Amino acid sequence: MTQTKTPYCIHHFFERGAKDSGLIASQDIKCGTVIVEDTILMSISSAELNWSFDILQDAQCLERRYLEKYALVQQKYEEMCENDVKVFDALADNETQNDRHRDMHSQAMMLMSQQNRLCRWNLHQWDKVYSPLASDGSKSAAGIFGTNAIPLGEKWTQVVCPLISRFNHSCCPNAAWQCRPGKVGLGGGECSSSSSHFSNSTKSSGTTSSEEDENRKITVENSESESADTMTVIALRDISKGEEICVSYFESSRMGREARLEMCAKGFGFDCECEVCMQEGFQVIARYGGKKGLQKPEVLDKLPTREWEQVKTAINSSKRRKELEERYEKLERIIRSMETMEVVDAKKDAKLVELEELLTEGEKLLKRMYELYSEEKLFPNCALQTGWASQGLRLYMAGMDVLNLGVANLNTNNSILVGKNREEMIKKARHWAEEQVKWSIMWKGRDDKTVLDLEEWIRQN
Repeated sequence: MTQTKTPYCIHHFFERGAKDSGLIASQDIKCGTVIVEDTILMSISSAELNWSFDILQDAQCLERRYLEKYALVQQKYEEMCENDVKVFDALADNETQNDRHRDMHSQAMMLMSQQNRLCRWNLHQWDKVYSPLASDGSKSAAGIFGTNAIPLGEKWTQVVCPLISRFNHSCCPNAAWQCRPGKVGLGGGECSSSSSHFSNSTKSSGTTSSEEDENRKITVENSESESADTMTVIALRDISKGEEICVSYFESSRMGREARLEMCAKGFGFDCECEVCMQEGFQVIARYGGKKGLQKPEVLDKLPTREWEQVKTAINSSKRRKELEERYEKLERIIRSMETMEVVDAKKDAKLVELEELLTEGEKLLKRMYELYSEEKLFPNCALQTGWASQGLRLYMAGMDVLNLGVANLNTNNSILVGKNREEMIKKARHWAEEQVKWSIMWKGRDDKTVLDLEEWIRQN
């Protein structure tokens, strides 16, 4: 029997405003620390249902597949051992009792009946609004699964865990979840929960927990079993004692506030109340009836300086995240352009000029992205900085590939020029590789294959 493990700290539930419960660090936690190691209560993957992107084009097919999915959830629920059922039932259900989901479900069904396709509804959003809705206000296995499922990002696999599913969302997270493969497939099939029951606690917008759970401490038993896949939560930066530990349920770092709020509402059924989305400036805007109300001359003339500064700070925050997405996409286009660039021709020095221009533009984008991440207080973050360094390494590796492929075709003069360029590229690529290794060790661990491969490349170059 596998157990939930908290090897470095103990957390407790709390009650505060709309957030009915959460997990708090009981001691200082260093970046890269495995905060929680948790077993998987239930998992559902597209492979089990034979899903593909084709179903997005056929509303009737999608409806049938989701009915199959929730039938599978019910089947797996009925196959759980008694202890796992208790732990599963104690998790929040934000769908079965959620009026917003009922409204969204009705709108989605109307849209589908008119156009027989999903249009702008993406798969994840549809999953959240189509869950079976109970009229008696009770919980359902499908509702609990939909509320607590963690998307793993590969083949639409979703898992539910006893403790990790309880972490609240933040658009500026200090932790993130990871899956660590074991010797058996996801979901294991055996009784997998901790002996502790985390009853009456909820996620970001679940039902109110009872008073007896206030400040309840979670105690869990350690286990050496590694036979099943486990989920972990890892600290993305240093976390102080007393700080709430939050993860991001989706890629929020490159989304403006309106897009983030829409994703939380449509994808997860709650209003985001994280420190980024609830900045005082946004509350000032809401108090004056939105941006249009704030722009009225009679309002602007009387708006206190302090509130105006708060509004500017909030708006600039949203703009920075949108700009991050724009810069990221532009950098991706540059890297893809270099990856598909023709071999440098000895008679066409323009190719070398083009390559240098792309590299210069890529460097500027990486620098600006770092500034934006830092201004948004998203850095330090070992996961984001691993990805950022990876982009820098890809940029220079693509440039080196272009030169390596064309070096045999160059005349003597160009060979000297290319040699200097290549030497400079190797130097910069090594810098980005070292940067990626530094953050990857915290994020993935020293034994991660990517880390080992990069360390070997650094030794050879």
